[in-house]
Amino acid sequence: HDKMLRLVLGVACCLLLSQNVLAGLSGQLMDHNTEISGLRREDIADGVHSVLQAATRHFGYDMPSIDKIREVRQKIADSKKIPQHQNWVKSGNVANYNGLKVEPYLHVPIVLNLVFIGFEGDGHHALKLTEKQLKPWFQHMEHMIPHNKVRLHGANPGPGEDTNLYYQYHYRVVELDPDVNTVLEAVIWDNARPENPWAEDTSSPDAQQFFVDVTAMTDVLDTVTESLNLDEHYTLFIMNPKLPHHGFKYGYRYGFSEAELVRLRENMPLVMELQKRPPSRPSPQFPDVFLAEDDAHHNNASKRFTYKALRNESRDWAEIYMAAMHDVSYWQRHPAEEAWGKDASEGKEKEAPSPPRDMLFEVAATKLLQSAHQVDRDYIRSVLHEPFATANCIVDSYVADKRYAFIDLSAGPFEWGPIVGGEGVRTSRSLPSIGDISVAVRDFTAGGKWNDTSYVHRLEKQLRRHGPEILKKEQDVLLVFLEQHCSGQQNSEDEVATCKALRHKLSAVETYLRKHEGEDKSDPKVIEHLTLLAGGPHEGASEYLVLQSLFAKLGNIIHTTQRHLITPTLAESHAPYAAQVKFHVYIVRNHNDYKPDDKENFDFDEFKRQINEFALPRQRFTFTLSRHTLAEDHGLAMAYARSLRSAVVGTLRVDGRFVSTKRLYLDSLALHDHMKLLQPHFREADGEADGEHAHAHTIPIFLFSLDFPLPVFIDKFAQARSMSDMVLGIQSDDTAWHSHLACNGKPVVWNLRNPTRALLSATLQHLAGLLPMHTTLNEAHRRVGQDWLWSVGCSPLAQLTSTPGNFSQFHIDTAQRNYVLESLSQSLHKTNEAVAALATAQTGSGSEKVFGVIPNDRIVQLHVAIKQAWRKALVSIRLLDFTGAIPIVHAANRNAGHLMELADQVNLFLKIDSCTRVDAAHPNSRFDWSLWLVIALAAVSAGFYLTYRPRIHKPKLI
Repeated sequence: HDKMLRLVLGVACCLLLSQNVLAGLSGQLMDHNTEISGLRREDIADGVHSVLQAATRHFGYDMPSIDKIREVRQKIADSKKIPQHQNWVKSGNVANYNGLKVEPYLHVPIVLNLVFIGFEGDGHHALKLTEKQLKPWFQHMEHMIPHNKVRLHGANPGPGEDTNLYYQYHYRVVELDPDVNTVLEAVIWDNARPENPWAEDTSSPDAQQFFVDVTAMTDVLDTVTESLNLDEHYTLFIMNPKLPHHGFKYGYRYGFSEAELVRLRENMPLVMELQKRPPSRPSPQFPDVFLAEDDAHHNNASKRFTYKALRNESRDWAEIYMAAMHDVSYWQRHPAEEAWGKDASEGKEKEAPSPPRDMLFEVAATKLLQSAHQVDRDYIRSVLHEPFATANCIVDSYVADKRYAFIDLSAGPFEWGPIVGGEGVRTSRSLPSIGDISVAVRDFTAGGKWNDTSYVHRLEKQLRRHGPEILKKEQDVLLVFLEQHCSGQQNSEDEVATCKALRHKLSAVETYLRKHEGEDKSDPKVIEHLTLLAGGPHEGASEYLVLQSLFAKLGNIIHTTQRHLITPTLAESHAPYAAQVKFHVYIVRNHNDYKPDDKENFDFDEFKRQINEFALPRQRFTFTLSRHTLAEDHGLAMAYARSLRSAVVGTLRVDGRFVSTKRLYLDSLALHDHMKLLQPHFREADGEADGEHAHAHTIPIFLFSLDFPLPVFIDKFAQARSMSDMVLGIQSDDTAWHSHLACNGKPVVWNLRNPTRALLSATLQHLAGLLPMHTTLNEAHRRVGQDWLWSVGCSPLAQLTSTPGNFSQFHIDTAQRNYVLESLSQSLHKTNEAVAALATAQTGSGSEKVFGVIPNDRIVQLHVAIKQAWRKALVSIRLLDFTGAIPIVHAANRNAGHLMELADQVNLFLKIDSCTRVDAAHPNSRFDWSLWLVIALAAVSAGFYLTYRPRIHKPKLI
């Protein structure tokens, strides 16, 4: 009896198995009450209320009452009432029933202010650009840019995974008063100093090349952006100031020239004297009375291009600045100027004495020596104590510390980039030349080669040879064109001008034909107009076409600025946003010749200060420094020895000489593999437990400080590399290494004993995906490329600076925006996967019985919460409020995870239900007993086997 009971129970379990699974799943679905992050009732109510208000404004009706809305809604529902289970069957799948669709991509809004200064006829060569000329170009510019990532690790570096995010740019052209250009011209002329103020030959290149202290220009532009409320978005200044005289060549530089550096080092008493002088010219103070209203997030935000006039506000700003410049105290920066200012204040007429040639050098040195900014003090310390410190590159474009950059088309041209083997090098033709454009315009408008007598005679001969029949054909074409297009009323000024020019050309052809019949001579002034079909020296050329060429180059500059500066390509980072990040720096040395973490070498305090600028208010960065030696740590010594390589590298010098240099380098991949094995050893040696890293992201940074006769690099050329889970750096003994880069015909010299700039760049690549400013994605060839236009400014990401400098707000925003976009992209992928899973959950006939079990309301609520969070996050990104966007996208990511779990459960439930229920599409069909017969036969067979199997009886011992 026990055996038969077990047999019956086994069959019953087999029969009830599927029903138990369905019951369990249905219970899980109905009990799925996971909290929805970030969704509030007032969000939905406010959204509906705003839609109703917009509708009433549009149609001119009053806002209806709530009772009226409910009454109308009930009537509509009663007239079109359809049972929900019928909609369930007709929809085909759960996604269609709930109205869910896959979102192919999200648009991330970015506002870019474009400020043209000196283009109203008040700048260099009196070039004038109008809104009418600019608007067509901005309407056709590429305003949708993908959020690109590149994969740098592995055997095949190239494009990263698709993020399904696109930057949507809104261009806002800002019109300023011409007085702003007057202020900028005064600043340039007042602060321009020669490369070598002590040159005896004033005609030498060093005496003729001037440079402007870039801090003087950034101080002015800082007040412009703050006073006119432009600092809430990104701004690009395109300047065209007038030159003080013909042939004046200038650029911008932070710090001193080579001659000035030598003067400072050789004259320490002068340095002591400058430190005691009174503070040099203070910056003017501006009230907040003319702050311009920011309309970037109002009704014009949906347009690609808007034109914003700030003439009145900018005129007020310029008046305050020019009043400060006319104050006598403004010019008392030097003892030679103080005497002149004293005489002027007493009303004495005295001719201004000739200022010393090095006056501006002493003014700039005084300003840097007395500066309260850390970057200025570090620069002065480095140039005074490092004998091999070199001058920074002179440039005509610059990235400021704040959210703006500028290009000066009147400066330069200049060149920089790799000496050999690079791409995207900055050349003298990278920016449009206002001088060349003005000459071309003047040449076309003046007739060009028509002033060449030999050309005119040659053209006359060709016309006589072809005969009157060719000109008669031209006359017929002109008549037909005028009849079709110029017989009626013209709609625009351009059409009127074109018809007038065609009639003038027709008259010239007819005049020539009449004269040619009677005589062999031809008037050159008549021939000058025969350019429609016969052609002239500038066939199809005009001032209009020349300006279109300028617009095309300006458009390319703006496009490059978008892709390389504002929203640059990022590295695929395996380190998402973390509330706590630990930076553990390990200094590994093989010598005692110098202190690796000295101020002049690797400045650990400066490293911490720079990295902390990227922390959000809710983030906590901690730093740890530990020191090791290769002699004491055998594991480190073995990893170093197995990774060390030697190479002979061919190098092209700036003077054209080809030389081969010997160097040592560490193979980053080999060293990385060895260091991964040693990480537990380092944590144990530092007293860290494994549990301390569970809720924090740790970035180990290994700096190998080496003393060898040959310089040591990583992978032949680099001082630091960002790997998948660590950062590797090298510190060598060479303090004046000629790198593979050049600027304006001079080599860029690196101090290999100071790897701070390289370590900052590699650490930020690991932390937030930031790449050096010249590295980008070549979308056409789908590979990593280079563009050196914006590799300027005092930033650790710029390769041309001799000192680390400060990170720009562009870079800080890029890192923090990447935190937000990383989570936003993850939530988008999860949501699309959930919707795709729900689209495979079929709701055919026969599934009506389980309709009430599916939590459709919960699915819709989660989806609404996710989309609501996306909208809020995108608004925060537009306003550059990344601190507020972080919790919003994290809530969206959590809700997307809940939606994925719910979609998987619904899909599994419906699949099991479809396997166990009768096909509702054939209600008269007989029940298929085959499956149950097989189960029953198997159970009966097992029962018979257990009952009647042969048994072995053990003999009993008596």
